[in-house]
Amino acid sequence: MKLTVIGNNGAVPRPGGACNGYLVQEGDSSILLDCGTGAFSQLERFIDPLAVDAVFISHMHADHFFDLVPYRYALLLTLGPKRPAPLPLWLPNGCGQVLENFAASFGGAAHFFGEAFALHEYNPGDVITVGDLSVTVVELRHFIPSYGLRVAGNGTLAYSADTAYCEAALALAAGCDAFLCEATMQDATYARGRAGHLSASDAGRLAQQAGVPRLLLTHIWYELDSQISLREARATYGGRLELALEGQSYDIIVSDGRPG
Repeated sequence: MKLTVIGNNGAVPRPGGACNGYLVQEGDSSILLDCGTGAFSQLERFIDPLAVDAVFISHMHADHFFDLVPYRYALLLTLGPKRPAPLPLWLPNGCGQVLENFAASFGGAAHFFGEAFALHEYNPGDVITVGDLSVTVVELRHFIPSYGLRVAGNGTLAYSADTAYCEAALALAAGCDAFLCEATMQDATYARGRAGHLSASDAGRLAQQAGVPRLLLTHIWYELDSQISLREARATYGGRLELALEGQSYDIIVSDGRPG
């Protein structure tokens, strides 16, 4: 299973960067986890967006879904061959109408997104199969309803989306081969995000307690030095630690290891 980081910024992208988007591929199957601001243009570097098998949105904050707008236009208005069927788009329960209301706010036609996407809604505990991949939904704790996504293929990847430290995040990561985890804050800035985000040290603590052998830090606030985030996560985590870098791909393989 391969993970490609399309965008890794939270709320405000760095110059030339993009907000959240993570391409996961196994065999002939490809899914996109989140599609935040700027992610669509980066996605095109790695795959024909019309060839993606499904898109999953973790929650309805702009840095996780706003680039569904250009994605919609690409699906409907491309001058070349069009996708033969609407692209499956999985949203939290009740958010299909939220998405269409968003389109109406800027003058989008009725069923603006439904014309291009096959809209589906998920609930906590659902397991959704997309070709060679399966996605399990776990409800986490954020400022609004937010859901971690556990992707299984030849290897298992847990994606935290946005969350505060909670038992559900531990359950999401436990038994996975890699944990793609938000690390929005650092120790010096943690008070601002305590209710709905993790610090880098908390991301490390979660991964250590869950026994995950590999931790990839993402969603680091754009003003912060990511090397400091790495050091703070290292203080609480003894396994393989990396930054989830934009444009980089990572092989997610089955591992018997645990953090040191």
